Amino acid sequence: MRGDAREVVVRSLGTDLRLIETEVETVELLGTFEAVAWERRADGLHVTLPDHVDLDAGFGLRVSVAHERWPERRDFLHGDVLV
Repeated sequence: MRGDAREVVVRSLGTDLRLIETEVETVELLGTFEAVAWERRADGLHVTLPDHVDLDAGFGLRVSVAHERWPERRDFLHGDVLV
């Protein structure tokens, strides 16, 4: 956590590290249906937690990313597209 006491930064999901090339689609706080504010920046994924979260007890985040499309594969011997 850094800066604002309610903001968490997940550094491994920053765009500069390029560990995940696809876009982040959703960020959810486990145990609640309440939406959390988030933004992906160069230095990490910044998530603002709601006031009711007890930071001393811990919390869990579910981060969903877009799936990459695999390139089309062909059977060059028979000319078929492989699934």
